[in-house]
Amino acid sequence: GRRLRVRLYAPPDAGTGLPLLVLFHGGGFVFGSIEGNYDHASRVLCARAQCLVLSVEYRLAPEDKFPAATDDAYAALQWAALHAGELGADADRLFVVGGSAGGNLAAVTALRARDEHGPRLRGQVLFYPVTDFPDPPTASAREFAQGYYLTQADMRWFWAQYLHDPAQAAHPYAAPLRAPSLRGLPPALVITA
Repeated sequence: GRRLRVRLYAPPDAGTGLPLLVLFHGGGFVFGSIEGNYDHASRVLCARAQCLVLSVEYRLAPEDKFPAATDDAYAALQWAALHAGELGADADRLFVVGGSAGGNLAAVTALRARDEHGPRLRGQVLFYPVTDFPDPPTASAREFAQGYYLTQADMRWFWAQYLHDPAQAAHPYAAPLRAPSLRGLPPALVITA
């Protein structure tokens, strides 16, 4: 019931029947846009993989808290599947892709597509995805809490902006690592470094 901004990247002289990557940018659920931090990544994926990339601008927290971003991500996938032919894509070669918070949204979108009998995905590409709530912290989260790009305090702040209440972190559409089962999901390429 709402309009979403998307940007389609296509290789020059690509023809039709290409794979379609539906991409969700990172930014801690709070920052980012299709123009900003993932424009370059979209261009590189498009050119090097010779595929179409549909970059999605989803609603951001704190103005729009969970599940707004997940609803936008899933709606974008549904739209992409429905219009794949018009876009020059092969509807049987749909992928979800994202980095950091966008990796969370890609994983959640795959879960929703399975659970809601939505579009069939060929795969997931998750770049350093945020898959779980930061509390209680894991051993590695404690070990690397300071001195790196994102601190443990930063992650807690992002989640505080994203969720109405920390109890929502138990929902697998917020923290996909908490899904009771990963059966029936498409293969995932998870890049952590």
